[in-house]
Amino acid sequence: MMLIEVESLEEPHSVIVAVEDSVADRFKPSLPFESVAVAWKQEVYFSTPVKLGLSEGELSANVVKGFAYYWPPERSLCLFYGVTHAYTPVARVGVIVDPVQRVPGLAGEFREQCRVRVKEHVIDEGLKDLVEMLESRGYLVATPLDDGVRVITACKLMDVYPHRSAVTVYVEDYGAHVEGEALGVFNNGLSDVALFNAMAEAVSKCSKRYARLDLTEEGYVAVTAGVGSLSELAEAVDEVIQAQACAYRELLRVPLKQ
Repeated sequence: MMLIEVESLEEPHSVIVAVEDSVADRFKPSLPFESVAVAWKQEVYFSTPVKLGLSEGELSANVVKGFAYYWPPERSLCLFYGVTHAYTPVARVGVIVDPVQRVPGLAGEFREQCRVRVKEHVIDEGLKDLVEMLESRGYLVATPLDDGVRVITACKLMDVYPHRSAVTVYVEDYGAHVEGEALGVFNNGLSDVALFNAMAEAVSKCSKRYARLDLTEEGYVAVTAGVGSLSELAEAVDEVIQAQACAYRELLRVPLKQ
């Protein structure tokens, strides 16, 4: 897979998409290019110079959260981060490496659209050792911008719902903080508290040491972990990914296949 970085030209923020090998060669000659990212429901999309010849059998109006799709009418790359489905049929061409809650930062969180630069992603040299450590454990890994600082995002594909799971790693002088995919927004109502406690119990049962159910600074419910030593990072990321599956099972009450 080829990593494509979608960088906002109006906010110090970017999101990474891993494009399938079957279409990467079609995108690469067009990089870099500029476009306008548009927010539509729980999707961000932007037009590209790339024309893909797609058959009807490759198109579907149903999409899966956390994946990237190509929309033929406007030659657009579409990033679905919620429950929204495609307006008209699209073709899956890649996966979002970042946790889905990072996608609206491109457009829609502060505005309905945003100018972006789309380019091939280059791993930050200062984070390269940690990236390689996570890659060796089967993760898709990137180093996007978060408030102007390079962070690590890591994604793992799965055969069962939700089909992919991702984390953001914030490296600090005193260790690292791992933040998982947003499970929902916490509004502090009684039903929110009850559901949070049920998911927290499910997470604690499948957590060996690091993972816990938490709130992010933006008010999302997510599985997180904190480590004092970077030597513990890979194990903590593994545990957060596993614990997210436990939280989803409790949230959706759907038994997971082994």
